[in-house]
Amino acid sequence: DGGGRTSSVRVLGFPQISDKQFASSVLDGLTRNLSTSLAQLAAKPSGGVHVAVAIFPALHLNTPPGGAVQLRAQYRRQLHALLAILSQFTRSCRRCHALFLTPTSQHFHTADGSGAYSKYRGQGAETGCKPVHVRLPPDSPNSWRATDAIAAASRWPRVLTVPLHQLTVGMWDLHPGYRENVRAADCTHFCYGRLAFEPVWWAVRLATIGSPPRT
Repeated sequence: DGGGRTSSVRVLGFPQISDKQFASSVLDGLTRNLSTSLAQLAAKPSGGVHVAVAIFPALHLNTPPGGAVQLRAQYRRQLHALLAILSQFTRSCRRCHALFLTPTSQHFHTADGSGAYSKYRGQGAETGCKPVHVRLPPDSPNSWRATDAIAAASRWPRVLTVPLHQLTVGMWDLHPGYRENVRAADCTHFCYGRLAFEPVWWAVRLATIGSPPRT
């Protein structure tokens, strides 16, 4: 930081889990590992700041054929479990901070324009990624993954939430599959453009000093 002190930033990623693999036993193990990792980070000697950046594995959750009521209920429970751990981390040392990143937007070429993979799979031809052109309905996974995350995060004010779903909604051409006639249409992951995640580092800065750097 500006005082020359060393700061620690730990990015807490999770294995990507699909709706078919979204089981309590799997996620309970992940949250236990998260608690251990954060306890180690809080105990790390440093004259600077510790920041935990959590990326929840909801990016591959999609609405099952029978609807997402049960899946979303489990998703919300796990969100609160994760946020509780992050909030506890912020209390574990004087300069411990936590960031929570909402799931990013998908941009698959779908008939309804929602960009969600659950509306795309099984449609056949690979046509590349496309912009999201519609106001997303509440039952679209491109919508509920983020709205459920925001609603859960609002109950944990000590954790700074970064709305990546909003920041990435216009970044349809930063996916590996943005071109037409690609071998496999990947319109979920963001692999191009280092500036795509610049807001995350600004959020780290905000969490540690309370205001952005002067330019």
